[in-house]
Amino acid sequence: MSQSMPRTTLRLFVAIELPEVVKTSLKTLQEEPPRARWATPDNLHLTLRFIGEVTLDQAEGIRRQLRSVRFKPFPLRMHKVGYFFRKPQAVLWAGMEASDPLQNLKNDIDDALRQAALTVTTEYFVPHITLGRMKHAEKAELKAFAARHATWTAPAFTVTGFILFSSVLNAKGATHNAVERYGENRSPNPDDAVLNE
Repeated sequence: MSQSMPRTTLRLFVAIELPEVVKTSLKTLQEEPPRARWATPDNLHLTLRFIGEVTLDQAEGIRRQLRSVRFKPFPLRMHKVGYFFRKPQAVLWAGMEASDPLQNLKNDIDDALRQAALTVTTEYFVPHITLGRMKHAEKAELKAFAARHATWTAPAFTVTGFILFSSVLNAKGATHNAVERYGENRSPNPDDAVLNE
């Protein structure tokens, strides 16, 4: 009977966790189009930086550098629905009101990752929550989805922290696990984390 080998790399990203009331509101959007592959409630989050595959040593450096990021709690509100379309595939998403504190937090996280010796590119940041994906999308179908939810809003919430997640890909999509929490809900004993679980 074979035993699974311990992981030597981790697939990481940094994100803001959403309160349950916001996830409940997002679920109301996940009805049509029926051919979409909708994200599960556990996978609804606001990604600030996708890092990708790193070694365990790199992951340890990332964890430590992210502890240097400081910010004051700030409010966020989602209020629009849209899509990214590269035929024939599309991503359906819920977006945010403009937020300078959110942009500043992302910039500080990127700077911390550079201090951890990662190559971090600078690109236009479009904050959004991925609702689902479609493999064979049609432009008219996507426009109709956005139009149906043109007046949608979710309750405002306060951002008090962010999380370094690991992501394990599987046949059903991906499973996300918190490696370390930062901010007001920071991990109580972050040095005790086991990175290769």
